[in-house]
Amino acid sequence: MSKFKRDLKNDTIPNKTTRGKEIADASAGNAGIGNVTAELATFTTANGTLAQAASDLAVAQAAVTKLVTDQTTAEAAWNSAFELYLQRVEGNTKGDKALMSTTTVPTYDPGVSGPAAAIAQVQALSVTIGDTLHTLDLSWNAVRPKPRLYLVFMCEGTYDPTKMLQIGTPSASSFTATGLLPGHTYWFQVCAVSTGNHQGPLSDPATGMAV
Repeated sequence: MSKFKRDLKNDTIPNKTTRGKEIADASAGNAGIGNVTAELATFTTANGTLAQAASDLAVAQAAVTKLVTDQTTAEAAWNSAFELYLQRVEGNTKGDKALMSTTTVPTYDPGVSGPAAAIAQVQALSVTIGDTLHTLDLSWNAVRPKPRLYLVFMCEGTYDPTKMLQIGTPSASSFTATGLLPGHTYWFQVCAVSTGNHQGPLSDPATGMAV
């Protein structure tokens, strides 16, 4: 086998099929290379099959790339719309589980908590007046490693840990409590949930007054 043929076998598929067609065209009826009719027919067929397969693959890869891009965009839109929906329902019901259970809104019940969770306590929880009326903005230091989600709890009036109700499950280290009553005081606590479904300890409580 000549070096030319050996190099071509190790070349890229587009180069192989392009050069293969050139070789097949140049070989057809070429008396100088003797009778290669059967072998040339087999090679020409194989070259055409490979070229078509490469073309089909390129089309499929382009389609998959578009589908992945479309899915990523659609998922981001879903997450945004779902979060807005949850915030509205949670605000309207003020986290009342009996009311929330009448809707399709899922509440999060972690499977494991306590020391075995091995996930840090949320730190530096702060509460500020929101950009719109009847809202309070919460923020805290992000837990590392990144948790699966956070659980946000709230109670109205005097702080009472037994009255803290889950009102949100944000994935980022911020949350807006909506549907609050102006002049009323609200208390909040946040904890992180690991990717293994372990709930970390609650943050120190923080309070704010809605306007």
